[in-house]
Amino acid sequence: MLILLCVPFIAHAGGPFIVTDDGEAATWDNTSAISYHPEDGTCGDFSNETMLTKLSTSLLVWSGIDEVDITFTQVQGAIGQVNVDNYEDYLYLTSASSSSLLTDNINPVVFDDDGEITAEVAGSGNQYFVLGFAGPAGFSDGGATIVDGQAVLNCLCLESSTRSPCYVNGNQSVIEVTEDELEFTIVHEMGHFLNLDHSQVNKTLFNNSVASDDERIPIMFPIATDTDASLVATTDDKASLASLYPSDQLDAGWCFVTGTLLDSDGNELACADVWAVPSSDTQIVSAVSGAYLVGSDANDDSDRVDDGECTDDCGYFQMYLPEGQEYDITVNAITSSFVGGSSVGPCVNGQLTTIEEETVATVTSLQCTAGSTINLGTISTSSTGGSSSSDSDDSGSSGSSGGAGSGGDSSQRNDDLNPVGYWCSLTPGVEPASFASLFALFSLPLLFIYFMRRRNSES
Repeated sequence: MLILLCVPFIAHAGGPFIVTDDGEAATWDNTSAISYHPEDGTCGDFSNETMLTKLSTSLLVWSGIDEVDITFTQVQGAIGQVNVDNYEDYLYLTSASSSSLLTDNINPVVFDDDGEITAEVAGSGNQYFVLGFAGPAGFSDGGATIVDGQAVLNCLCLESSTRSPCYVNGNQSVIEVTEDELEFTIVHEMGHFLNLDHSQVNKTLFNNSVASDDERIPIMFPIATDTDASLVATTDDKASLASLYPSDQLDAGWCFVTGTLLDSDGNELACADVWAVPSSDTQIVSAVSGAYLVGSDANDDSDRVDDGECTDDCGYFQMYLPEGQEYDITVNAITSSFVGGSSVGPCVNGQLTTIEEETVATVTSLQCTAGSTINLGTISTSSTGGSSSSDSDDSGSSGSSGGAGSGGDSSQRNDDLNPVGYWCSLTPGVEPASFASLFALFSLPLLFIYFMRRRNSES
């Protein structure tokens, strides 16, 4: 069996995290239970037994979705206790790591009790901000099948720990992670373990000081607010995971919508966030144009959206929608600071600044019936930033667009920000750009999700 590292693959969002060069989302084999192997250690003052319960309970958020066909098996006692002295025996983190870790049938979940593993992996000081990292690590079938995954949960600043709160920045910052935030971290990170990436649905509700509407923000939003409310999968979370691991109930209650975005010049447009908006914003579903694009990363900047890199499906999007409703199909700009680990879409190094927010199509309730497919064809937008080549084909065939275009002019991207680690923040108002200097500390050749959180208060 050919085992591949995740280095050759590109992280996309608004659905899958890892997509092959051929535009296929990587998935676990769900014909049997997906195993994970928690270590034997503790997490702050939480015993190993408590953490095992938290893991199994948290994973029910994903496996309990009716439209999703996955189950999990928790294998205890497989890796003993893991710490800074032996973590490289279990985690594949650099090109120097043993490739045998990708074929050992062990998918470790590590409790970084004192934050030392996180500090060594993400850089000294980041143990206070990085709550964890997780993702697929080994692949077969040309990258389409995940055969190995891993996760690390940082327990250093848990409020239940005798070390908490953590004081940093000359004691000017107090960092204390709640039990709810730990449980949210588990759910979010294991979403990445399953190959889910981020979504920015209902982004205007983020940090609006209204806690009651946080339940409409997806679990996979790059920055979390009220973590207790966020432990319920939104329609967008369900649609994204179901697209990877569909159950029979998906066709029984959902329709499938596809389309290809064009810019104002008729060129295919990647890196735009497409929302299907019904009358209730609790059921918004999103997809990012170009998330399944075919191409290669010729300039090694961790995406395939530069001119000439994308060869097919450059403006293509797809989404599942609950049946029996009318949806406005809207095009939205992705928040400019959602880059690197907080990226939403194939532009991991920067988002287009020329996306015009507008309604571009409608799916009626009569069209969206159970099991139906609605091909919206090519959709013209007012945005600029698409690109074309001599073999571009705008014939209107959704899903096989043929253009070599991408999500825009490279001059509109911040190509200097090119982390190989991925992250997200838990604290309202602290967006990824404010931590840009920390990316220089990451030196891992893996596409991991670094889950970060920062809470500041005057001491």
